[in-house]
Amino acid sequence: MSPRMFGYARVSTNQQDLSSQQTVFKALGVPDDLEKITTNGDDMTRVAASLVTGSARAYDLLRMFTHDNGSPSSLGAAVIEYGHIANTLHLLSLIDPTDETYRRAINSQLTVQESRHRLARAISHGRRGQSYQRYREG
Repeated sequence: MSPRMFGYARVSTNQQDLSSQQTVFKALGVPDDLEKITTNGDDMTRVAASLVTGSARAYDLLRMFTHDNGSPSSLGAAVIEYGHIANTLHLLSLIDPTDETYRRAINSQLTVQESRHRLARAISHGRRGQSYQRYREG
């Protein structure tokens, strides 16, 4: 038996829709979380445009995502679900990559960060914040 893969279709035009994928997902028992995104899609686009143009403060937008009791609003739940999609795509790209470029890019970034951390440890902790030279003057 071949393993089943679940994912999200990327829709790029107005003529395409997710109806065939949603039908298959429902038949397999996958919960329909895309409904939150489709009902709040216009508001999510407005929020993104407000952030890009700087017409709204991030604080005000974050207040739109939650109710007074701290639970997420319908817009906040849609943004959370959209984040789950991005996280799923990221994990699938790491676990079973179609090409190695994504994994290589992440690995090179980790190498750069590890080098920075190694330098910071050598300067601040191991050398007590002082610079030393191997040679002596005189």
